[in-house]
Amino acid sequence: MEQTLPKLKLSPLQHALLYACLMLGYLYSGSFFSGLSAQSQVVLIWLPAGIALFGVYLWSWRFLPAIFLASATFNLTAQDHLQLSLLLTPLGAEVGLIALGASLQAAVGGVILRRYIGDPLICTSSLKILLFIFVIGIGVNLISANIGVYALSTFNSNYSNEHHWLNVLNWWLGDSLGVLLATPVLFALYHLGFLPKGNKKSHWLIVATVSIALFSVTFTTVIFHKNSELNSLKLSQRETKVIENAIYRQLNNSLVHIHSLASFIQNTPNLTTDKFDSYVAQLIADEPSIKAMSWNTINDKDSLLNLQARLFEHYQRPISIQGTPLSKSDPYIVVEMISPLLGNEKALGFNVNSNPKRNTVLTQAEKANTPQATSIIQLVQSDYPEAGFLLFSPVYQLTRNATNKKQLIGYATGVFLVKELLSKAITPYQEDMFHLELYEPGTNRAFYDSFDELQKTNVQNLQLLGKENVTSLTFNFSGQTWLMNLQPKNDYLAHHPNDLSILLICFQVLIVAFIMLLILLMNNRQTILNHLVSVRTKDLKREKQLSEQANKAKSRFLANMSHEIRTPLNAVIGFSQLAKQTKDTDTIVDYIDKIALSSSSLLNIVNDILDISKIESDKLQLENIPFDLLGILQRVDAMFSPLVQNKGLQWNLNNSLPQPTWYLGDPVRIEQILINLCSNAIKFTQSGSVTLTAQVLSQSSTEHTLSLAVIDTGVGIKPEIAKTLFSAFTQADDSTSRRFGGTGLGLAISKELSLLMGGDVTLTSDEGLGSTFTFRVTLTTTAPQATSQVEPDIDLSNIRILVAEDNPINQIVIQEMLRTLNIEAVLTKDGQEAIDTLQQQHFDLILMDCQMPALDGYEATKQIRTLPEFQHIPIIALTADVMPEDKAHALDVGFNFHLAKPLDIKKLKLCLSQFKL
Repeated sequence: MEQTLPKLKLSPLQHALLYACLMLGYLYSGSFFSGLSAQSQVVLIWLPAGIALFGVYLWSWRFLPAIFLASATFNLTAQDHLQLSLLLTPLGAEVGLIALGASLQAAVGGVILRRYIGDPLICTSSLKILLFIFVIGIGVNLISANIGVYALSTFNSNYSNEHHWLNVLNWWLGDSLGVLLATPVLFALYHLGFLPKGNKKSHWLIVATVSIALFSVTFTTVIFHKNSELNSLKLSQRETKVIENAIYRQLNNSLVHIHSLASFIQNTPNLTTDKFDSYVAQLIADEPSIKAMSWNTINDKDSLLNLQARLFEHYQRPISIQGTPLSKSDPYIVVEMISPLLGNEKALGFNVNSNPKRNTVLTQAEKANTPQATSIIQLVQSDYPEAGFLLFSPVYQLTRNATNKKQLIGYATGVFLVKELLSKAITPYQEDMFHLELYEPGTNRAFYDSFDELQKTNVQNLQLLGKENVTSLTFNFSGQTWLMNLQPKNDYLAHHPNDLSILLICFQVLIVAFIMLLILLMNNRQTILNHLVSVRTKDLKREKQLSEQANKAKSRFLANMSHEIRTPLNAVIGFSQLAKQTKDTDTIVDYIDKIALSSSSLLNIVNDILDISKIESDKLQLENIPFDLLGILQRVDAMFSPLVQNKGLQWNLNNSLPQPTWYLGDPVRIEQILINLCSNAIKFTQSGSVTLTAQVLSQSSTEHTLSLAVIDTGVGIKPEIAKTLFSAFTQADDSTSRRFGGTGLGLAISKELSLLMGGDVTLTSDEGLGSTFTFRVTLTTTAPQATSQVEPDIDLSNIRILVAEDNPINQIVIQEMLRTLNIEAVLTKDGQEAIDTLQQQHFDLILMDCQMPALDGYEATKQIRTLPEFQHIPIIALTADVMPEDKAHALDVGFNFHLAKPLDIKKLKLCLSQFKL
């Protein structure tokens, strides 16, 4: 059992507005929940998935462009700097692929929903509700999750693959929450547009329950992630202290190594390049952040030749001195030894005192007698530019001079790489935790940050200044100041602690799925109950209507029977009383003929009633005897030919039956069917012809399939009336002023008799053109025998009395009754003629039949009572309507007395004597 609701009928404009609202709802709900999410790449409650599914259910593939456009717009507007040119970058591919995944997921879910499950709110199958929850609500959402995360991992350089499957899970569960929460609410709101008030309560309950569930899920998600984020921030702040200490430790380690080199030089007489290289190699092996180390000796202008000689001795090639001192009094501080030599050959012989910044650092180192660092420099001797700094450590001669002061003889120098130094200070766990940037005071460019794989040039603008959750550290180191900004990564904040986060969202999906399953199953039971109540109500209403129709039909039948029976009875009783009061033999014979005719009509009516009663109680038994069908046709021809001719019609009998025409069956019932069909045709035909045809449709050696059709050119029958024409107590016109009489049983009896014979009676009719009633039956042939027939006959008929009576026989009866009472009567055949005659002649009393054509007796009496001169004239109802309500109705409309048919002459005389003027 499946119940369906009509789709909401919307105009094209309303369709367009709803379409636009769902598209905007997709976009803005996504923006809202992404704002609540711990990160923008994977939203933990994605209501747009439910909106997309509902849109596809309503409009099929026509809603897919809206999903694609809304998804792409959302992901583009989520960028910090939106430019159309970004569409031509990997970002465009990422956005397009995510939008394609969302569209594909909605399409698959929509197809399953439309073809196999249907509207979940009016679904009466528990299995289909389970399929909606677990297939549509959860399973299908794997499509967008996998495609979306694949797009991020392929085209987004900032995406971390470390949490790939965790992001797939979060995306999947977020879409599942969106479908489970948004889709039922949208269906409920949609139904409210056409549901009756009594059925809206359950849908408002769904809206309220889902709204509470959505608020609860959102609230707990936000609170959990805010608390998780606060805990993560606290942990990250503690971790910044660890990073700060580790960087200071590495910087101090650099000082230790430069001190070590200075001490080695100072304590090694006759220093050779081999000794120098060997020692530096040990230091570099211990500290990978050391790019190179050199021994820079102090020389005056006069000793440069000796310096060049030493350089030649060290490296067996002439090396020129480069770099002019900044002032004449400044000494030459020349790189005499450097290790490793490879890649640093150009540094040999270079006067580092020729650079203003380095001159300052050297001066500070001499004054402070401690190593001093330069500002950050970009080392170009590497394969790519690297950020680094130089440490100059003063080296003194061991023997003091005449003034007892230590003599500065040079500087041990180390070239240190920032990236390598930080890689030892910052662990991989901390790298995953933070975005960081290092810069010097007074600059807006970082000399190192974690946004790129490798720091190549010093052209990176600061990105973290002014942003949320940024911690700034200051490092004072050997005369230089470094500033560091650290910001916890969104990915870290979103996935820490991972286990609790996944546990929460899984628990939320399970709870929401259970709630929605419970709600939909409850709604399912309510829908089934409402459907059963609706069906039962309709059945009861239909049964009530059928009962009322049956009661009305039977009431009309009883009224018709009363009229049809009393009409011939009136003639029988009237002519019988008249026959007693006359001695004329011819007159008596005429009265008896009319009595016989009326009695025959009465007998036919009684027989019809008995027949239909037997048929309905399954007690009618058919005979199976030999009979001559031709004889039946001849009797029917003889019976109706004069009647048709008297009515001015043409009668035709077209017999195509083969000879002989003897069969086994019930001849009385077959003749009854033909008489009923012919009587019905003649009754409803005012001009033209009535034709009876007989033919064999098919035959075998022992059986003939016969077709006996009655064709008329009468009024025809409307299609809606033809459907009920063979029902008992039904007539094409059963109004009070009907033009045609009859019990309404003839066709019903004929239909039932034909079915009992294994045949049928069918009707084809064109309104206004005529009808064809066809009796088809299969009969067994037999040897010829003989039959006979009889035929009945009937007939019937003074103060000034106006008589209104439409029945000719009753006219004769009443006229003869009044004549025996020496009363003069004027006869009229309907109510309107009675009114016209009353206004033209004087009458003392009116005898008024109630059922007449054109204007019946009730309406005629009402009109007479409106005429002032006739308000007091006695009007006696002369009718076969004898039910108590009929008598009451007659007195209400203005009759003075009620005389029931058949008339009793004594009662008539008594009644008239009461109104004698």
